[in-house]
Amino acid sequence: MTCHGPLNLSGHQWPISSATPLSPAPHRPTPHFPPRALRVLPRRPIESNTAHPGSRHIRGARWATAGVATATATLLATALAPTAGADTGPSRATVIDNAAAVLTHQAARLGLTAAQGTSVRDVVVDADGGQHVRYDRTYRHLPVLGGDFVVHLAPNGSYRGADRSTRRAISLADITPALSAPKAADLATAALRAANTGELLKKVTAKPQLVVDALHGAPKLAWRTNVVGQDSLGNPVARTVLTDARSGKQIDAWDSIETATGDGKSLYSGTVALESTLSGSTYQLKDATRGNTYTGDAANKTDLCILGICFSRAPATLFTDADNHWGTGPLRTAPRRRWTRSTARTRRGTTTRTSTAATASPATARAPTTASTTAATTTTPSGTTVASA
Repeated sequence: MTCHGPLNLSGHQWPISSATPLSPAPHRPTPHFPPRALRVLPRRPIESNTAHPGSRHIRGARWATAGVATATATLLATALAPTAGADTGPSRATVIDNAAAVLTHQAARLGLTAAQGTSVRDVVVDADGGQHVRYDRTYRHLPVLGGDFVVHLAPNGSYRGADRSTRRAISLADITPALSAPKAADLATAALRAANTGELLKKVTAKPQLVVDALHGAPKLAWRTNVVGQDSLGNPVARTVLTDARSGKQIDAWDSIETATGDGKSLYSGTVALESTLSGSTYQLKDATRGNTYTGDAANKTDLCILGICFSRAPATLFTDADNHWGTGPLRTAPRRRWTRSTARTRRGTTTRTSTAATASPATARAPTTASTTAATTTTPSGTTVASA
C-alpha cells in the first residue's frame, strides 16, 4: 500500500515519501478463553397443600412458623413455672380452713353465738409459718361495729390466741328501728353542714345503714350514715354519723376524709407542700382532695406481661410516715473519677496511674444513701416532682 501526500497528525504535517510502503500492523491473535462451567443450583422444592389444593407453601416458612410457636410456648411455660425456692407456706385457703376449725372449738371463748356470723377480712402468714386471720362479725345479718377479732394460729394450724375489739355479749331483743332511715339521713346531713359552717355545700347525698354499735358501751341498734358533698371550690367533704336507732340521739361522728398539709423535699425545687391523709396517728401519701391519688412502693418490681397478658403485678404499698415530712431531697451520686498518668517510674520502668476525685469535698465523695437509691417520686399540684423515702 502506498500513501501519497503529507500525513496530518495532531496538526503537524509529516512528509512521507510516496515510495515508502506502509507495513500492516502485526497480527495479534484474539485470546481464546475456554467456557466456564456454570453451577446450577437446584430450585427449592415447593410442596402442595393437600388440605387446600389451590395453595402452596414453602417448607422453610413452615419450619420458621413452628420455631416461633415453640419459642413462645417455652417463654410462657417459663413465666408460669414456679420459681425455685419460692415460698412454700400455707395457702390462703388452707389458713382459712384452719381458722374455721378453730372457730368451731373456740366459739364460746370468742363470744360467738348462733345469731352471729363471721366473714374473713384479711389473712396474714408470717415468715415462720404463723397464721393470722381477721374476722368481721354480724348479728342477725347486721354489721357489728367493734365486733371484729383476730385469730392467731401456730404454723401447724393449732390455736394460739385471739384479739377482740370488745368482750361484751352481743344480744338485742329487737332489731326494728324506731327512727326511720330518711330521718337518720336528714340528721346526718345537718351534722355535715354544721361541721362545715360558712360553706355552701352542694351535691350532698346520705346513705344510712342499720348496724349494731358495740363500740360505745352496751351493744345497741344504730344508724351509720355516710354523707358526702362538695364545698364551694368543688372539693369533696364527707362525714360519718352514728345515730341511735331508737332515740335519734347522735352517738358519734367523724370526718371520712381527713387531709393534712405536709412537706416534701423535691428533686429540683427544694421543699414543697404536699397534701396527705391522716389515718389514725399515721400520715398516708394520698391526696384525698384530688381523687385519692396516692404514691406506692413497687418493691423494685415490675409487671410481668407477655403478648398483652399479665401474669403478675408489681405491688403498690401505700407510703406512710409519722411526722408528715417526706422525701430526701436531690439524689446524691458518687463523684466522677479522673485518671492521670504519673511521671514517676517504677523499678520495672512502667508508668503508674493515680485516681483523683473530681470534687474536692470528701463529704460528697460518699456513695449515695439507700434512701436515695430506692426513693420513689410523686407529683405535687404544681407539677413538682418529689422524692419519697
